[in-house]
Amino acid sequence: MRYLFLIILVITNAYSNTDFEKIADESYRKIDNSLTIHIIPPTYRLDWSNSRNLILSILKNKYLFPKTTAIIGHVTAEINCQNNGIKRRMFLGQKVNNLEGFKDYLLNGYGFSILNRPKDNRSPLITIEGSLDNYEDSKREFERLIKKNNFAIISYRIDKESCNQTYQFMQEYKKNATKEDKVINRYGFGVSPKELNGGGCATFIETLMEMSKIKSVGEKLNRSIFVPDFLIGNKTKKVSIKDLIFNEKDLLLKEESDEVYVFPDPQVLYDELLKRANSQSDFIFKKKINNSVYILGIDNIKRNKPL
Repeated sequence: MRYLFLIILVITNAYSNTDFEKIADESYRKIDNSLTIHIIPPTYRLDWSNSRNLILSILKNKYLFPKTTAIIGHVTAEINCQNNGIKRRMFLGQKVNNLEGFKDYLLNGYGFSILNRPKDNRSPLITIEGSLDNYEDSKREFERLIKKNNFAIISYRIDKESCNQTYQFMQEYKKNATKEDKVINRYGFGVSPKELNGGGCATFIETLMEMSKIKSVGEKLNRSIFVPDFLIGNKTKKVSIKDLIFNEKDLLLKEESDEVYVFPDPQVLYDELLKRANSQSDFIFKKKINNSVYILGIDNIKRNKPL
């Protein structure tokens, strides 16, 4: 009977440790003004060494017993602001409706143009249909992924003015989603959330981090790859699937004629979190759930105010 009680106690504790509302209330929601990023890394790391390995790692994340349907990872945000005793909170994220939409562009010869930001490179802007994350659905998914040890949270204390600005932008972004020409209908690596043109999940988070004056956003979030011209397609210049699979170009090694593609990546932010978690950094808080799910609180404005 005593052993049965212990088993029930262990099971109960395991499930209570995944109560997302409790986790949030006992950690980052105690900070007066904060921007919090919820990170879902892909089940297996994407291999950016060359286009063939990248395709294989994407297929692995789709078909080899994945923990999450977020094949390339996913990020969402929660803003918590306090002004004269008034608390304001908002959750928001930009998601893709079906990542298969990019496959159609690949089959039509666009190659690595699907990752392009036209303001940086000459190749075209590629977008597919997207929508906004729903908090209740996301919360259930977070709790499921906490049990699978495939989730993390990083929260930044920010100044009051930046917090209010970011909150207002998130409100406007969500409001714009109700208009006839819906911002949420455009999901892509190259669209600009700041201009209310839509975005990818990570480009949306990049915009929020910049508005919140998070230090060194690019270092924390961006990935760089070096793409040769023969892998960049458009309406008239096609890249075949054969070209993508049967080439040895190292995407991490720059050659003179390569285009430099820089884009925010959930895995990069997750790696940043793990690096910080295993360092001697000073934290506002540092928690660990189920042995491997980290929740970190970072002081972005360098003041020592306890929670």
